[in-house]
Amino acid sequence: MKYNYNRDSSRRAPYYPYSPGSSLPKRGAPAPSVGKWIGVMLLTAIPVVDIIAAFAWAFGPTVSKSLKNYGRAFLILLLAVIILAAAGVLIAIYVFDYDFLALIRQYFQA
Repeated sequence: MKYNYNRDSSRRAPYYPYSPGSSLPKRGAPAPSVGKWIGVMLLTAIPVVDIIAAFAWAFGPTVSKSLKNYGRAFLILLLAVIILAAAGVLIAIYVFDYDFLALIRQYFQA
C-alpha cells in the first residue's frame, strides 16, 4: 500500500459558518424599516424624551437587536459628552479662573 503525502489543494474540509454541533442563531424581532428609523431619529431630537427612549431601547425586551445596539451606543456617547462637558467646566474654573456664578448672577439680574 502506497501513501500519498502530497496534499491535494482541491480537497479541503467543508466550510461551516457555525460549528457543526451548535444551532443556528435565533431570529429576533424583525429589522426596523426606514420609516421607523426616521421616527427614531426624530424622537432622539427631543431633549428629555431621547434619554428615556434610549434606556427603553437599550434595555427593553421587545426591540430588535439593531435598535437595542443603537440605544446602547446613544447612551455611551451621551455619557462621553457629559464627561467631556464636565471636564471643560472644571478646566474653565480651575485653569482659566472663570467665575460661572458671577455670570449666572449677571444673567438673572438683567
